[in-house]
Amino acid sequence: MLRTFLSSAYWQPALTVLFLFVCWGPGAAFAQSGTVKGFVTGAEGGEGLVGATVLLETPAGEAEKATTTGEDGFYRLGSIAPGEYVLQVSFVGYQSYRDTLRIIEGETRTESVSLAPTTKELEEVIVEAEGGAGRVEAGKQEVQAADVARIPTPSPSGDIVSYLKSLPGVVSIGDRGGQLYIRGGTPSQNLVLMDGNLVYNPFHLIGFYSVFPDDLISNADFYAGGFGAEYSDRISSVLDVTMRPGNKKSYKASASVSPFVGRLRVEGPIIEDSFSFIASARQSWIRETAPRYLTTDVPLEFNDLYLKLHDTGENSQCALTGLTTADRGRVDPGADRTFEASNLALSGRCALAIPGSSALTTVKSGYSQYKNTIGEMSDPERSASIARGYTDYELSVPYESFDFSYGAKVKFNTYQYEVGEQFGVIGGADDYFFTLSTYTGVEFSPVDWLTLSPSVALVWPTEYSPSIEPRLRAQATPFGDETTINLAAGLYRQTLESISDERDAGNVFSAWVPAPINDRRAQAIHAILGVERELGDYFNLTVEGYSRWMNHIPVPEINALARFTTRTTLADGLSYGTDLRLEYTRSNVYAFVGYGLSVTTYQAPDGDFGRFVDGAIEEYSPPHDQRHRLNAVVEYKLPYLTANVSWQLSTGLPYTRLMGFDSVIDFRELREDPSEDAGRIRSIFDRPYDSRLPVYHRLDVSLSHTIALPGSSLKLQGGAINAYDRDNVFFVDLFEQRRVDQLPVVPYVGIELSIE
Repeated sequence: MLRTFLSSAYWQPALTVLFLFVCWGPGAAFAQSGTVKGFVTGAEGGEGLVGATVLLETPAGEAEKATTTGEDGFYRLGSIAPGEYVLQVSFVGYQSYRDTLRIIEGETRTESVSLAPTTKELEEVIVEAEGGAGRVEAGKQEVQAADVARIPTPSPSGDIVSYLKSLPGVVSIGDRGGQLYIRGGTPSQNLVLMDGNLVYNPFHLIGFYSVFPDDLISNADFYAGGFGAEYSDRISSVLDVTMRPGNKKSYKASASVSPFVGRLRVEGPIIEDSFSFIASARQSWIRETAPRYLTTDVPLEFNDLYLKLHDTGENSQCALTGLTTADRGRVDPGADRTFEASNLALSGRCALAIPGSSALTTVKSGYSQYKNTIGEMSDPERSASIARGYTDYELSVPYESFDFSYGAKVKFNTYQYEVGEQFGVIGGADDYFFTLSTYTGVEFSPVDWLTLSPSVALVWPTEYSPSIEPRLRAQATPFGDETTINLAAGLYRQTLESISDERDAGNVFSAWVPAPINDRRAQAIHAILGVERELGDYFNLTVEGYSRWMNHIPVPEINALARFTTRTTLADGLSYGTDLRLEYTRSNVYAFVGYGLSVTTYQAPDGDFGRFVDGAIEEYSPPHDQRHRLNAVVEYKLPYLTANVSWQLSTGLPYTRLMGFDSVIDFRELREDPSEDAGRIRSIFDRPYDSRLPVYHRLDVSLSHTIALPGSSLKLQGGAINAYDRDNVFFVDLFEQRRVDQLPVVPYVGIELSIE
């Protein structure tokens, strides 16, 4: 019923009325009186503190208005009667702020607050109490740097990619390749943003690292589905990461080394208390070190460079962000193909609290590029690149009891690919197109225990028809604050998709291609329903079910022969499942257990994915269809030592099994004795992905200790990835019938020197 409704035209007139009303609404909002607004920032870095509590009390101590800060640390309290009040602002890990205000009728007053951090010991205890992985709202999870740091990583800093792999519903093919599949979606269907700018492939070939180490992250919103209309042109998930600014009061630096990677980070004020910078550089050396202390070669390497400039004003937060990455190596150590990839991302962003009004406007502009090749460096077999430039305008403004938001974006995409015989249907291309998009949304509470957030996106790529994509998010507490019911649903479309050879997990090359001109763009309908329950003072339980209907997903045509030449076709898909999360937080102990049940299948809309030995292939499970997944994370803090443990267990991924052999004689060549010359032996395979790899399980552990030195600190870390040396299968090479394993036990030590 939901799928039929979202795919029909009945809702379009209602959405049009909503769109016009929202566009009209802000004009009246500027006349609102009795408003206090501003930014809440950290005193050292000047970063906006998302989720800070802002409370307005009467002199008698009675609560008058309350809210929490949103993006950029912006808050807004409206409809305040004239009089004297006490403004209180608090945030975990920071000293609270308190001041007396007098509100004048018709006044819109700006009160930006800078919070100083508490002592380190107090901050650690408070941050622990916040938890993270156990709290999810209809697919959305707020991720803090402290959450990321809990997952063992072979370097002194944690990384968001390792954290994401510890969550239910997130599937990783292996510890090489950097590919994530989220609730049945493919990597190219995930939208990853750094300070609002797209990063096409933020995950390095070595699966422990991304462009988001924990000490560069301010906060992140991770949507496993059900995201609002402010995010468009992706049909699976969103990872929206805000990077922290540099310190605005003093210069700081750190240097770290580990067996896998070395890193240097510097930051400090350009103009004290206002304008700062932070820069980071990393270089891997696992290619050189692996043969010396591992039992296998790891012929992979990467580097990245990151820079952020940040300015804080009374009414604004502005930033310039730049990133470059380079990856190179062989994902399959036994193959002779070299894969190379690079990212470039440049962006500027300004959030401005409009003087004299309660509105917040944001302007963004940026450029992103991704290139990848495979084969010989001088003459690659295949190459592909994609680039995007954009300009984005957003406005958020209250109107009586409603909060409105809307925005408009112009994007320019270019793409190029030359894939030879890899995909016989496309070959090569070099083209571009524009996309115009706009969205509008409203958040309101018809009753005290219910909050509704409907939104709608209008997306118009050139060469295609415009599409209207309705979305809804809702939160209800009908039984009290301890139990929260969350819901999300929406229609999503995607114009560009990347295609790759699903049969070869050791080949991570992909080519971004547009949907066919007949408007068959990739499409998905999401439906999510979840319940979050606080169990006493220390436990939090979340149960969430989801369904995702997908259409027009490009996949390779399938046949029984072992050959790389293939053609693409379009598939329909269905993914559904349940996530259970239990979190325990008390003093210096944190524990999380998550279980995910998921089923993903692809169906051929025309009844045929390709011809097979016993007929057409109508349905199969794609290679990322992981049915069961169990994760456990424990952090235990002692006075002088922190221990982190992460364990995961999952059922095997689908693969295609060998069925037999036959002989092929090339009759174009003359043979002296064809009765004795049997020709070339050829492999024939069973039905696609009809078998399962063995069960996967792995234990990662780490111990760390920080030594305080005059004007600096020294962090020591040791641990092991795959601590009990489990022989987990990475993939089975279909064409050479060769098993390729994940990495063996990886012991490591790391040292980080920080200068305060």
